[in-house]
Amino acid sequence: MSLVDLSLDECLIIQQALERNMHWWDKQYWKCLKQSKTDPIENVRKAASEVAITCNTQANDNQAVHRKLEPIVDQLCIQHCKEYQLYTDIIAHWGKDRQCICAIEELAELQKELTKQLKGEGNIDHIAEEIADCEIILAQIKYIYNLDNEVAKQRDYKLKRLRIILDAELVHARLNKELATHGDQK
Repeated sequence: MSLVDLSLDECLIIQQALERNMHWWDKQYWKCLKQSKTDPIENVRKAASEVAITCNTQANDNQAVHRKLEPIVDQLCIQHCKEYQLYTDIIAHWGKDRQCICAIEELAELQKELTKQLKGEGNIDHIAEEIADCEIILAQIKYIYNLDNEVAKQRDYKLKRLRIILDAELVHARLNKELATHGDQK
């Protein structure tokens, strides 16, 4: 079972549950690591089970949806915690300053590849590689400065603002087209 096997509604339920519970998962995971008594992955599975129960409630107690969602949320949660452990290890080894410099370098490399593409000299595989590098390093920067929630808020705000701007421009373009059409008829 994977996300591909789910309906759009089921994917939305998972997304909402993940967003609401990610901070709680992180807290549980780090608590387990500090205590070193409990297997962190097992604790994450418990957290994922709670999220699946939340999803189940939101899906009007549909047991089939619950059975589909629980292992997927479980996998996503474990993946998230493994990434955070990797970031912790990276920062402990190389330090925050080096990772910030690395972020600047990775963003510059993406800029270079996009510029090549615009000049007709680009390579899509190189662009994909640089985007992956940027996503990874930006996730580390969010982790270093504990910005997950703030970035999520800013992202939501900016996407809504983009929707408003785009809709206004589309309406403006449609009005201009109608005015031009009516002007041609006169």
